[in-house]
Amino acid sequence: MPTDPFFDETLNWKPGWRPSNGTEGRLFMANWCDFCIHDRKARTEPFEGGCELILRSLQGERIEEWLDAQTPQGWFVQRCTAFEDDKTVDRTRPPFHTPVSIHPIVKPPHAPHTDKED
Repeated sequence: MPTDPFFDETLNWKPGWRPSNGTEGRLFMANWCDFCIHDRKARTEPFEGGCELILRSLQGERIEEWLDAQTPQGWFVQRCTAFEDDKTVDRTRPPFHTPVSIHPIVKPPHAPHTDKED
């Protein structure tokens, strides 16, 4: 089974990643924040009490909990070390306000893992 690049500890993870534009930021949020318990209130209430990391990033701050690495195939992957899976999220529908998913060689961390390769 191939290694999941989101959790591959052999990659050179660098803290303080910041999205370079809104699309990149939204894709990151679609794969992490939309499935995290820390941002549940922002998904269920009128944007009150959401994740503090998102607010800080929107103010231009580099977030130490957001890591960036390059895979041996040359793809850049990001992850959030503060992520805690929100088991209440309905995974049968697309994530909250989600555009098309990220590049095809990696599965988002919330995607079901199988024993066979894609």
